[in-house]
Amino acid sequence: RMLESEFDKISRFSNLLQEASIGRNELSAEVLYLKKVVEDLSIKKAEVAAEVQLVSMERNELEVKLLFLNAAMKSKSTEKSILATQVQKISMEKDELNAEP
Repeated sequence: RMLESEFDKISRFSNLLQEASIGRNELSAEVLYLKKVVEDLSIKKAEVAAEVQLVSMERNELEVKLLFLNAAMKSKSTEKSILATQVQKISMEKDELNAEP
């Protein structure tokens, strides 16, 4: 009977060791999975950073184009003012010529 009791204790202890080993293996698998998730997130973070940089470069390029367009518009506006002044001067000269007897 005492031998049976000792055998039961050993059997229970063996079962506990097996459960602990299974639990340890499950935790190892979870750790590997989490490492993979972290690696995937790190890759995604790098991809997003590259996209942000690309968008920033495109924005800078658009801002430069806008500056050129603004400069061209100012140039055209200046040309228009010069032409308007010349038209007014010619109109005044025409009026003077018509006013002479």
